[in-house]
Amino acid sequence: MTVFLVETYVIKLEKQTEFTAYKEKWKKFFAQLLKELKSYKMFSQMLGGNWGGYVEMWEFENLADCEKFFNK
Repeated sequence: MTVFLVETYVIKLEKQTEFTAYKEKWKKFFAQLLKELKSYKMFSQMLGGNWGGYVEMWEFENLADCEKFFNK
């Protein structure tokens, strides 16, 4: 059974540069955790509504893989 985790959040305008640096560090760390993760996507909202909004989608094969991933 596939498990999806969807997270939404908004980054304040003054924190955008810090968040960009964080995303680069995350990519390096992320490469080590691909065993449990089936797919990952990040979307950003650039027009209208909540500018600076992000949606992350995590896909796991099962709940055990999800727990293993977030316990690291």
